[in-house]
Amino acid sequence: MDRVLEGVKVVELSQFASCPASGRMLADMGADVIKVEGYYGDPMRKSAVGFGVPAKEDENPMWQLANGGKRSIALDLKNPEALKVMHKLLADADIFITNTRMKGLSNLGLDYETLHKLYPRMVYGHISGYGLKGKEAWLPGYDSTAYWARGGGLMDLPLAGKGPLCTPYSIGDVACGMALVTGVTAALHKQKVAGEGELVLVSLFGTAVYLNSYMVISTQKGSEEYGYADQFPKDRYSPPTPLGTTYTCKDGKGIMILVTEHEKSWAAFCGVIGREDLIEDERFSTMVAARVPENCKALMLILEDIMATKNADEWLMAFGKANIATSVAQHFSDVSTDPMAVANGYVSNYTFPNGHTSVTVNSPIQFKENAAVDCPPAPALNQNGEEILKELGYTDEQIAALREQKATR
Repeated sequence: MDRVLEGVKVVELSQFASCPASGRMLADMGADVIKVEGYYGDPMRKSAVGFGVPAKEDENPMWQLANGGKRSIALDLKNPEALKVMHKLLADADIFITNTRMKGLSNLGLDYETLHKLYPRMVYGHISGYGLKGKEAWLPGYDSTAYWARGGGLMDLPLAGKGPLCTPYSIGDVACGMALVTGVTAALHKQKVAGEGELVLVSLFGTAVYLNSYMVISTQKGSEEYGYADQFPKDRYSPPTPLGTTYTCKDGKGIMILVTEHEKSWAAFCGVIGREDLIEDERFSTMVAARVPENCKALMLILEDIMATKNADEWLMAFGKANIATSVAQHFSDVSTDPMAVANGYVSNYTFPNGHTSVTVNSPIQFKENAAVDCPPAPALNQNGEEILKELGYTDEQIAALREQKATR
């Protein structure tokens, strides 16, 4: 069976991680994704060394992660002949996605207004740092700045008094890329029904605001009189509920407990921990009472002592039998061998051209007929340039001329 986007042509003008994440997911769904890189290539090809992994031609895990399954052509779009190639690519494209700043796109005549007039059926997807409106719309935006810093996570996710978070890699980029995939695939429906494209706008900051929406609402300034008065960062003893936080077990492992219906599950919870005497304790028996700061801390201190009496696996089994949600609190390094991640194809092994094998991560979106997609290698710079140019009708002589002019490699 063909994959769901088989036959869809995507032109991707991008660098680093957010827009490439979109292109990778679209490629996994079967689209023909043509990645247009600058003459010297996407800087992401070399920047992965900052993640502590190789960034070599024959072994580049981060490049494979973001660009597997695509085709590459290198174009210097400041060269008029290269820009002509770009327009030939766009002429029959179903989707164009980019994270180039809009001012730069406008200078090249690749802004939405210009391209929509030329190619009205094409879906145009754009990722910015902060959005296209407002006095700071012109600013460059990256995962660490527009998503983590501006979105609140950098300051508010660490425990109180522990200082800013050491920013994780590209979580905002990938989330933003997934948002763009949602938008452009929805716009494909309009294209099919109405024969017209659509502009899809996503930003790193907007994605952060949306993903952090519960915290944004609960802490909104100037509304304390209406009850919106939650505060971040939080200390250890200020979780949303004492039955919705982590505890350390006898073996030193942490487990996350989450009781979603406090009153309904309180008696069963007390039975699992062997403290039936707490069932009628008015300090803890209702959600409202248990969230009172002094009650919350008192219960957490009790639970800390109890959880330290058994190993994590013992508690996980006991709570599971009582239908109470729990999970071991893993490190990133545990996830690549997590049995559920392996069984469901969320991670898989990938062998690089030099023979080294590494774990790679796959799209969480799966379909019945292709739950685990074997991803082709990410392209070398301009690896597919000649074949793409020939598909566009260029002759060998014309391709040689483009190379001579350094419009392409």
